[in-house]
Amino acid sequence: MLRKLIKHEFRATSRIMWPIFAGMLALTLVMRAAMYMTNRYWGGFDTARFFSTLYSLLFLAYIFGLAALCLAPLVLSAVRFRNHILRDEGYLTLTLPVSIHRLLLSKLIVSAVWYAAAFLVMALTMLVVSTTWSDLRTFPALFGDLFSAFSQLEDSLRSGAMLLILQIFLACVLGVIVSTLIVYAAYAVGYSFNRHKSAITAVLLLVFYQLVQIAGLRLTFDVADSERFSQAWSAHAAMSFAHSFFTMALVGELVSCAIFYLITWYFTTRKLNLE
Repeated sequence: MLRKLIKHEFRATSRIMWPIFAGMLALTLVMRAAMYMTNRYWGGFDTARFFSTLYSLLFLAYIFGLAALCLAPLVLSAVRFRNHILRDEGYLTLTLPVSIHRLLLSKLIVSAVWYAAAFLVMALTMLVVSTTWSDLRTFPALFGDLFSAFSQLEDSLRSGAMLLILQIFLACVLGVIVSTLIVYAAYAVGYSFNRHKSAITAVLLLVFYQLVQIAGLRLTFDVADSERFSQAWSAHAAMSFAHSFFTMALVGELVSCAIFYLITWYFTTRKLNLE
């Protein structure tokens, strides 16, 4: 049943995400073409000024597009959760022979996949904007040099570099899940009231995110105080600090996931108000 829920969620969200990805790639190509025309100064001063203005406007649109790519998966997941469970559609959704845990899990999985896709599209657009064809031909040699440098660093740190990369990856994944669960929890609590549901949800979003940020800053200071470094900074000392920080960050994110998941589950199953 979970596979069917994920398939249905992908089908519903892809109608919005794919056009966003295609539009962002098209905007990047047009901006790249305008930049090329500006640098070539074809057609005299007036034409060059036109392409320069066009490039400036397209670059501004590109910046807003990057922001949209960062927020689109989260906003879409929040809207789907609200409409699918907390509004009138919830009467039908909650009668399905499936637990709320699977419903939440399917939405979290789809949201994480769209975040990964948005990151890849963002990286691709930045690659198109910042490189030329001659630069692309040097990429194999560049990757080879980076791999050799990483191998040497891995040997000197006794597998510490690979562990750090794994910790960063897991921290990013859990960070996406925590952000999504914060939104779910705020909606679940806000829509348990009879009136002013949207206003209460907005206030709860701010409160929850502020609490997480305060906890994250406190965690950073605690890790910094717990680590004792000598005056001579070394790669091993830096790696030790990074491992300690990301280990504590992973623990904090797991705790945050559990807390906001329980809030979402409790208010969705026990306090849900579909009026």
